[in-house]
Amino acid sequence: MVIYQQQTGMLAILRILFGLGLLGLLPGYATTQAVLPGEQLTQLEKVLLSVFLSVVISIAIGVALGAGYFFTATSNVISIAAYVAALSLVGAYREYSWLRKSVAQNASQ
Repeated sequence: MVIYQQQTGMLAILRILFGLGLLGLLPGYATTQAVLPGEQLTQLEKVLLSVFLSVVISIAIGVALGAGYFFTATSNVISIAAYVAALSLVGAYREYSWLRKSVAQNASQ
């Protein structure tokens, strides 16, 4: 949706929703899950931290892309999507490890 510059109808609404999700929540949520797995934070704390971290991460990726001649909308979306995918895998692994460890501790008690 970044490549097509059409700004009318349903495509514009989808573009806004996906853009807000991709830039405003997903990078921070993936980072939060990777750094703090398990029930260490409440849901409200996770959402607030996710929004804050998403802004910081989006700016950092934009600055990194702007250091070269790579700062385009397409490269920005691809970079953020790759970051989210990588951190989601790390977060899923850490969450699984944390759950497995907590189940093992409960079983031994």
